[in-house]
Amino acid sequence: MLIDLLRTHLRPYRHWLAGAVALQMAGTLAALYLPSLNADIIDNGIARGNTGYIVSTGGWMLLVTLIQGASIVGGVYCGARAAMSFGRDVRAAIFGRVGSFVIENRHVTTEQAEERVERQAREFELLKPYLVDRWRGAEPGRGPDPARTPRARRLRRA
Repeated sequence: MLIDLLRTHLRPYRHWLAGAVALQMAGTLAALYLPSLNADIIDNGIARGNTGYIVSTGGWMLLVTLIQGASIVGGVYCGARAAMSFGRDVRAAIFGRVGSFVIENRHVTTEQAEERVERQAREFELLKPYLVDRWRGAEPGRGPDPARTPRARRLRRA
């Protein structure tokens, strides 16, 4: 259920998510490359007294650092953009569902509306073990039947 929710509402933002992953990966690779450049400066520049090599490799280090910073900032931007858009879409879906419930129950008494909410909650409680098994990756049907659990029997009596 959660995977379906994510799949449904994140699909329009897969390009932003891919950009976030790619830019974060580029930033990480740049961060991993910097110690190699530092070692080259020490081995080939300082140890041999080669000032030109130190300056040129230092310039590369500066460029890699700028790329790293820009990549990470861009990755955070893409991730934030996707997260905000996802939140907006889910919030709209929830408000739509609540609004639909209100419209469906506008002509009933408060007690009748509360009974409908209670019935939906009981139905969810009956299905919860099944949903948890699905969420954990168990095959449906391998676990206990949700309608036959002690909790389900108690809820049915209530």
